[in-house]
Amino acid sequence: MGGSFGGYMTNLIGTRTDRFAALVSHAGIYHYPQFRGTTDEPAWFAFGFGFEPEDDEDAFTRHSPHRHISGWRTPTLVLHGDRDYRVPVGEALALFEALQRHGVESELVIFPDENHWIMRPANVVAWYEAWLAFCAPRVGLSGG
Repeated sequence: MGGSFGGYMTNLIGTRTDRFAALVSHAGIYHYPQFRGTTDEPAWFAFGFGFEPEDDEDAFTRHSPHRHISGWRTPTLVLHGDRDYRVPVGEALALFEALQRHGVESELVIFPDENHWIMRPANVVAWYEAWLAFCAPRVGLSGG
C-alpha cells in the first residue's frame, strides 16, 4: 500500500511480483509520459531523474509501470482524488483500465471532492472502509 511516490512504488511492485495478497495504490504514477504533460510539478523529473526526459526517453520510461502491465497479477484497489493536480486522476483511470483489460481483479474509488490527499473526515472514513473491504478478505481477516 502506498500513496503518491508510494503509490508509484506499489504500481511498480505490481508489475514485478505476485507475492502479495493485495495491493492498494493511492495517487500513484502509472504512465510516466502521460504524467509529465499533466502534473503541476513538471520540474520534478529533472530533480528526480537528474535529467530532462526528452534527453533520454528510454531511461525515462524504463521504470514506468505502464511498460510492464502484462506482468501484473495481484488484486489491486486504486484510490484517487478527482481534484489531484500533482498526480492527476488520469493516472488512476489509466491504471484501472489496464488492470481490467489484463484480467486483474481490481476496484477503483475516486473521491470527487479531494485532491492529492484525502482530507475530509467523511472521505477519510470512506477511504479506510474501501481499503478494509478490499484487503480483509484477501489477507484472511473477517469484517471486510
